[in-house]
Amino acid sequence: MPPVVEFEVFRDYLGVAADAVEVDDVSRLFDAINASIRRLTKRAYEGDEGGSYDQVIRIRDLAEFTLPHAPVEAIASIAPAYFDGTVGTAYTATDWRLEDAVRGVVRLRFTTEYVRVVWTTTGAMSATIPQACLEWGKNCWESREVRADLAGYKTGDDEESYFASLAGHPPRAVLVALYGERHATGGGPV
Repeated sequence: MPPVVEFEVFRDYLGVAADAVEVDDVSRLFDAINASIRRLTKRAYEGDEGGSYDQVIRIRDLAEFTLPHAPVEAIASIAPAYFDGTVGTAYTATDWRLEDAVRGVVRLRFTTEYVRVVWTTTGAMSATIPQACLEWGKNCWESREVRADLAGYKTGDDEESYFASLAGHPPRAVLVALYGERHATGGGPV
């Protein structure tokens, strides 16, 4: 999956030169923040092409459920899935309805325990996400000297520093932006 923002943009935003010794630390922080943003918003941000998913989802006898990745471009099929790993005949288009494509909300005409859904996403992301990534990175980078979780080791000629918790928790302003994105697109409670 492509990153939320390009690495060079992230690195430049932190004020780290391409040939600086800290580039590896910036790269690890960049990867951790991108992964955390995807986890917190429940979105993949695949880029302009979007992504394709084929997943069994436990819906716990609910008639309405939210797909784990959205915005939804199209649903190819929805079929009952069984505990033994088998999949039944796909439901017809009259058996389900895409209630909200942006949030990925689907409504079934009846309830079941598991469904296998095949769908594609648009890969779209709001403008707040790249800025949240940059701000979160800047906050972590500027506080790296006072953070206890920036650890390192040295054994002979081998030396490395790393963020033990990597991205850690986002600053409040970033968290508000990410939760706004999550709730606006239906990610649900944390």
